[in-house]
Amino acid sequence: MSERVKDIFVKGNEYIAAENSGQYQDIFRKEYDRLKPDTYAKGEIRKRAYQRYTYSVEKGLSPADSSDYFQTYDSNNVDGGVDRKFGPMPENLLSNDLFNDILAKDVNYIVTSFPHLRKMNIGVHPIRYCAKFNAPSYSSPLWLHKDDEELVFLHFLSKSDNAVGGDSIISENGKSIEGVLNLSNFMDTLILTRDFLHAVTPLGCKNEDELSYRDILLVTLESKVQEK
Repeated sequence: MSERVKDIFVKGNEYIAAENSGQYQDIFRKEYDRLKPDTYAKGEIRKRAYQRYTYSVEKGLSPADSSDYFQTYDSNNVDGGVDRKFGPMPENLLSNDLFNDILAKDVNYIVTSFPHLRKMNIGVHPIRYCAKFNAPSYSSPLWLHKDDEELVFLHFLSKSDNAVGGDSIISENGKSIEGVLNLSNFMDTLILTRDFLHAVTPLGCKNEDELSYRDILLVTLESKVQEK
């Protein structure tokens, strides 16, 4: 793995002390149980919600008027090119102290990294991948891509013991693989920019008649082409 790829990985204990991770993991898991199915995915293989925030130097962070989500077809050849509407964020998640600490830390990183931006849109995506033995779950788009977003924080929350897959793939040019990362500890994080292509391998389930899951939280700096 190249040093550049190592630089995009942040250990979970940089967000939260290891001794508190189990407690918060349980809280997030219960709130993710409340997520609604992603109606744009076939077979209820994903659940997700979405909340857009606006940030300005003068006013700070506040919920946006619209939470429609848009990606270009170039970045997502499965669901790009249309406005998507997802379910609302669970209220108990929005009021959770750790969730707000994570969001504040990510926004501070974004503001520091893009000091020329006086105003920006921040997207928050709780996503649960749900798989059965003969019905894997997968991301949209399916394979290596660059997001429209200028910056994406991919926070790992939890994965069931019966799950297989869900590894992050990093490529610099789409012709070779520079990194395969298995996020496994609560709040292990990838900070993804448009310098890399990335993908996540499909999630499967080891056992018949069972359901496996993988929970992540995305916090994103949206680009001009996504403005609504």
